[in-house]
Amino acid sequence: MSGTVLGVPVEPTKALFESLDGGAPITVPFNPNAFSISRTLSWSQGDNLRKNRADLTFAHGDNDELTMSLTLDETEPATGGTGLMAVAEQFYGMAKAIVVAGGSPRPPVIAFSWGGFRFVGVVQQVQIQMLMFSREGVPVRAQIDLTMSGEAFSSIRLADDLLAPASVASAGGGGGDGGGGGGGAYGGL
Repeated sequence: MSGTVLGVPVEPTKALFESLDGGAPITVPFNPNAFSISRTLSWSQGDNLRKNRADLTFAHGDNDELTMSLTLDETEPATGGTGLMAVAEQFYGMAKAIVVAGGSPRPPVIAFSWGGFRFVGVVQQVQIQMLMFSREGVPVRAQIDLTMSGEAFSSIRLADDLLAPASVASAGGGGGDGGGGGGGAYGGL
């Protein structure tokens, strides 16, 4: 929904997904109602010979996880017909391998930004459910469930800063040339 500031219509800030490997960003037509972030820490237990509990030793932290559901809806003419299938295909492409700067194939590194929040990571799972169809059988409403692994509240700007060295194209090279092999940043889009 839009609002007004001093009587001037103001559109809400749209959530944005962009590949740090290059390519066109995805601006979602409807912002998520909610999203969740989580982090898991691993602890090892030491001896408990003379205690009622074991001593804990920090082992390591795992990547942050971002989960959300997005709605795509073209049932109302006022939504502008952004091409539901094209947007769904872009999200699906975020889970397809690309070749960046001569490196090994891997899915693109994606930055999700909305308001003051930024998450940088890779897609773990994307599920697209078509919910409503036109009389011609064309999808007009869909739900996208997305899970990403990476870093919440991130300041990462380069894909190489998130990936392990084995995933990076070369010891001296970056991965920001927009992809290779005709796949583009979203695996064929």
